[in-house]
Amino acid sequence: MNTPAHAIINSAILRRGKFANEPLAIFVGAVLPDLPMFLFYAYARLAMGLNDGVVWSQTYFEPGWQRLFDWFHSFPLALLLIVIGIAARKNWLSAASLSAFGHSLLDFTLHHDDAHRHFLPLSNFRFSSPVSYWDPNHFGIWGALIEVVMVIGSVYIIGRRDKPRLQPVLWLIAAVYLFGYIAFYLL
Repeated sequence: MNTPAHAIINSAILRRGKFANEPLAIFVGAVLPDLPMFLFYAYARLAMGLNDGVVWSQTYFEPGWQRLFDWFHSFPLALLLIVIGIAARKNWLSAASLSAFGHSLLDFTLHHDDAHRHFLPLSNFRFSSPVSYWDPNHFGIWGALIEVVMVIGSVYIIGRRDKPRLQPVLWLIAAVYLFGYIAFYLL
């Protein structure tokens, strides 16, 4: 799933009740699992001078990089941080960790060739979902549609719950996802 989708979906799900006043923590938790990939990409392109084809087909899959990415998608680590947040009565830590867990849970269901080892350090098991959020060879047309529908539904929820002045920005984001889907899969 694309990183912005995680932030929007997690905000729709988590920004209520106990976590209503933790938007920054929810945002940080939603993007944190993908942060090493952004840093990796910048390093590979700028410092190593690699082109996108090499970055995403070869370098991304090197064991050292994969281990780093996988640690940031670890279910046990996220659950441990949730428990620590609850025990320490740190709402922001609980919200961020729960958001990171939600990110990883969605990735668990929508990654095939690029699946993470979500159970580190307990196991090196890598679940290759039959559905990818992007790869047409693994029902990417349906995985991407699921993502678009979840983003549009989340935008609707956030728009109804939050200030009306946010609605144009939210619907612009939803439109970008919808048009991206149409351009990539239907045209």
